[in-house]
Parts: sequence; structure tokens; C-alpha cells
Amino acid sequence: MLLISCRLQELGVVYCEKMSEKLLLECIGSLHELTSSLLYFCLKLIAQALSKFLRLPSMTSTVFLDITSLKRDDELLKGIATRCNKLTC
Repeated sequence: MLLISCRLQELGVVYCEKMSEKLLLECIGSLHELTSSLLYFCLKLIAQALSKFLRLPSMTSTVFLDITSLKRDDELLKGIATRCNKLTC
């Protein structure tokens, strides 16, 4: 199991082929002070998992989100626009 400090503010997950929806929501979801997220080439993550990720409380204070390499759909983009109102990058 991944142990992460609950006070972590910036997180980069790069080329993590085993990053699943469950791991994303259970481990990263507990990071209430997270303001910066980089999810790059996490091939198992799909738009539906990311939409659930966007509903986490920490996403309302997110200022940086990079999901460039992940598959996106209109619902995901609407979720980002709705939930991440402090997003600058």
C-alpha cells in the first residue's frame, strides 16, 4: 500500500502503469491539502476514474492539474471547469 503524508500539496505520478481508479481514489483521495497534480502516462486511468477524482474535496483548491497524456471526454472537461475553480495551469 502506498503511504503518503496527508499534508502533501504537490504530487506527480508519471509512467505508473499500475495506477488504477481504486489506488487513485483511496490513496491520493486522502490528500486534503493537494493543490498540484500531475498524472502523466497512467495508462489504466480513464475519464470515468478522473471524473471521480475531480469530486474529491481537495480538487476545489487545486491550482495546477496536468492530465495531458490521459484520455479525456467532454464530461471530464466539464468536471474540471466546475470543480477546479482556482485552476491557473
